[in-house]
Amino acid sequence: MIGTDIPNWDKARPHLSEYHKKIAKQAQQVLRFLDARKQMKLIKNLFLTTTIGSFLATQIANITNAEKMAWFSDRDEINDIADHFSATIFI
Repeated sequence: MIGTDIPNWDKARPHLSEYHKKIAKQAQQVLRFLDARKQMKLIKNLFLTTTIGSFLATQIANITNAEKMAWFSDRDEINDIADHFSATIFI
């Protein structure tokens, strides 16, 4: 995703072009943190939390045939990284 275009991302869904740009920008910010070795524990927790949350949401959606899921997080440092990147990757 970073440094290269995902083939057909905007072609397949041109109405989501701005959203795709937002995701790429957020991912670049996280990469800058990683390159600078800043907030490593916080970034690790971000990916761990969102991975577990996404997995559980997928399992619940599959069992219940739910069409929409939401993550209502408390206000903490994970949400402050790269303009709420955690919510972006959870979706």
